[in-house]
Amino acid sequence: MPVDSKIEKLECAVYVNSRFSESAENVNDLVARFEMYADKLAYLTRNSRMLLLLIGSNTSVVNANPPLLVKQLGSSSRNPIGFAIKARRSLRLQAIKPSILIAGDMTFGFLSSFIISRTYLPKIPIQISIHGNQWNFESENPKTLFQYCWRKYVQAICNNASSIRVVSPNLQRVVSSRLKIGEGNIFVSPIPIFPIPSFIDKRNYPLCIAIIGRLHNERSPLDSIRIILDAFSSMPPCPVLIIGDGPLLESAKELVETTVYATYFNFLGSLSKAEILQQWPLINLVISSAEEEGYGLTIREALLSGAVVLCRSNRTTLEFRDIYKDGIFLFEELQEASEELVRLYSNLAEIKLNSSAGEVQRDLDEAAILTLVSSWNVN
Repeated sequence: MPVDSKIEKLECAVYVNSRFSESAENVNDLVARFEMYADKLAYLTRNSRMLLLLIGSNTSVVNANPPLLVKQLGSSSRNPIGFAIKARRSLRLQAIKPSILIAGDMTFGFLSSFIISRTYLPKIPIQISIHGNQWNFESENPKTLFQYCWRKYVQAICNNASSIRVVSPNLQRVVSSRLKIGEGNIFVSPIPIFPIPSFIDKRNYPLCIAIIGRLHNERSPLDSIRIILDAFSSMPPCPVLIIGDGPLLESAKELVETTVYATYFNFLGSLSKAEILQQWPLINLVISSAEEEGYGLTIREALLSGAVVLCRSNRTTLEFRDIYKDGIFLFEELQEASEELVRLYSNLAEIKLNSSAGEVQRDLDEAAILTLVSSWNVN
């Protein structure tokens, strides 16, 4: 790959992800988010520092313009040593010494970053991100051998990271407590919502329910389906959009197909951010049954779009109710949720919504981006 003279000898924060295309988020949506980060980094450093993505991807990634640079080092890879060698060679050819390595995930991204870091003297600091509580950090004791081993692994990499980014204050508390990590190394920077959905008052629209997110155990999508099916016995059935893919997809379809309501469920698969934005004007109620939320991106986007949200009560959703005030309803048990869904259907036109939630979110996002990018501006 030829050397780009525009970036030669420039200092860069370097993001390392050998499986960029395997992220839950669409790759072009990810690049758009990193462009926001790069613009803020350039502003803070008066254009003296840029953001470089070193990635492996099975799909072509959109071209990016400075201050964001993207170097695709082949296809998606689960070989951290091989990817680290490619990344180190790319950095040397471009005469770039990273100011910080940002691990794209907790496994291969971190391991590649660790190897790259050790090829420099002094070692390059590494930042990791914890976006969710999928490995049951909330409980004091792991429930399975796998969870025990994973917790020990995460604890080890946290001890080798110079900084740890989490997406909510609750996750900061959980990670610090359960992994025995000092809170001084952990900072909170939520994922910005981009673009912010337009608020539409849909309370008088025909009811359209959505379950949005990866279909895996952490999000408990089968519970959400059971809530809807139970409610349909006490209210007129309505369209249900299931947006997402994952290991529970077939189980979700089987659960629906055994009922008389199967024709009301539409499995749309994994959609890009732009495609989900096209669905928000139709959706006026979102259900989430996740036991724990990291940042709760879908819940936030739903409230911003003018949809009502019915979600399981936990620390994060309780915090949402304080932030956004209106349009969010919490439940503890599935039967309670089904009864609440029937009530919401009957009173949807009278529910109070927060039409100014977008302004609140923009302020939160600006602060989050500033916090994250400031953590990359290390000497």
